[in-house]
Amino acid sequence: MRSRDLNLVVFGRGNVGRALLRQLAAAEWPAGNVTVRVRAVADRGRLCVSSAGFSPSELRSLADGSVPSAVKIIEPAPSWTAAGALAVPESGVPSAAVDLTAATSGSDHSALLERGWSVITANKKPTTGPQADFDRLTGSGRYFREATVGAGLPVISLIRELRETGDKILEIRAAASGTLGFICSSCEAGLGFAAAVSEAKRMGFTEPDPRDDLSGMDVARKALILARSLGSVAELSDIRVDSLIPSGLEAGDPTSFLERLPSASARFDAQFAAAAREGKRLRYLLSANPQGIAVGLSSESPDSPFAALSGPENMFVIRTRRYDTAPLVVRGPGAGAEVTAAGVFGDILRAARES
Repeated sequence: MRSRDLNLVVFGRGNVGRALLRQLAAAEWPAGNVTVRVRAVADRGRLCVSSAGFSPSELRSLADGSVPSAVKIIEPAPSWTAAGALAVPESGVPSAAVDLTAATSGSDHSALLERGWSVITANKKPTTGPQADFDRLTGSGRYFREATVGAGLPVISLIRELRETGDKILEIRAAASGTLGFICSSCEAGLGFAAAVSEAKRMGFTEPDPRDDLSGMDVARKALILARSLGSVAELSDIRVDSLIPSGLEAGDPTSFLERLPSASARFDAQFAAAAREGKRLRYLLSANPQGIAVGLSSESPDSPFAALSGPENMFVIRTRRYDTAPLVVRGPGAGAEVTAAGVFGDILRAARES
């Protein structure tokens, strides 16, 4: 089978971006009948361009934070579409952009799709805006988003395959936050809620402000992506979200929040204690089905698959018409640069094959 070529522009060189560059550098091309050439990497206001495509050693240098001397640097970085035109002259070879940023709007993705590019993303924001934006992006047939939910776990592709083969998905329940999973496990092991949050921050599991995790909004965005992937029409405002931020601690800087948290955590400590007395486990879960979407703490019996979770693992339980009494279970690491980059890498190969 003839190898498919793909030109690639990578936007974002944070932890996941660097891991992806290392994985691309280590790949032996063609990989799965695909050959990828990274033509440009954009990061912090500059665009690094290689007309011939970066060599493995150049990709490793970029991953390590340096810029090879032979690389062309454009500052400030142009718009996404302009960056694509500069990096990839019209050649008849399919092109794709990888979005590993945290704040890109869907308009950048739409502009590239309109030019015939594919878009591969780990960024949840473009597909958790208005339903019309989700429909436009995913309806293009060139939008790949496996890493938006579950890092490298094959959840989005599994949902797509189930639907394409005529199955009907009845419900998805998931532990989709490694951070909140770690906090729940720590409380279960005897730590108070405030101490568990502080330990999660110390270990690097939380955002710089732990309230970004405790609010539940990251899980709500994942729930919305899953619900829309099932075919539901929904907006972020439709989701019932159980926040783990104690009342009165919503404002203030992160240091002040952590200092005040021990005196405001009695409600959560009581909830974990009550669950333990009943022989149950508290887990922060999302639920998506045709009746609605909910996100919050759930008291799980010992025979629940979620009861066996420990630490920052993710688990997705998918109940369908075919898999009803014995649902499908996808379990594994739901966070981490390497596994997220691997999910993106898989989408890059899919984009090349489907171009």
